[in-house]
Amino acid sequence: MRSKYAFIAIVTLLSGCGTSHPMDCLTGYLAWDDCPKGSAGYQRRLNAEANDAAKCASYGLQPGTTAYASCRANFAMNRDNANQAALTAAMGNLAESLKPPPTAVVQPTFVPYSQYRPSKSCISNVIGSTVYTNCQ
Repeated sequence: MRSKYAFIAIVTLLSGCGTSHPMDCLTGYLAWDDCPKGSAGYQRRLNAEANDAAKCASYGLQPGTTAYASCRANFAMNRDNANQAALTAAMGNLAESLKPPPTAVVQPTFVPYSQYRPSKSCISNVIGSTVYTNCQ
């Protein structure tokens, strides 16, 4: 019963995220542009953008210039590409883990019939002028 309420709470939280990456925004595992304010993903995104601004300023670029804007855009694009690569890798790992284990294919070995032919043993008895033979 308790797990039922926990599941309902998680579904409610995720549906309220209003994003295409609800779990990433909720956990902050990856920071996407569409994470809502207050989420862990939003905070991670703010921290990343502050780091980008500091790095671009450390290169001597001034805010409001084309070079500064290009610098920030490059950092943002690299981060989004890294997020997408991480997401693709996670999905690939999940797909790999869901595959059934490979089954061994046993090739039949063909043995000539002569090896399977049972040997016969025959016993003959003579009673009077009649010969009786019994083979097994």
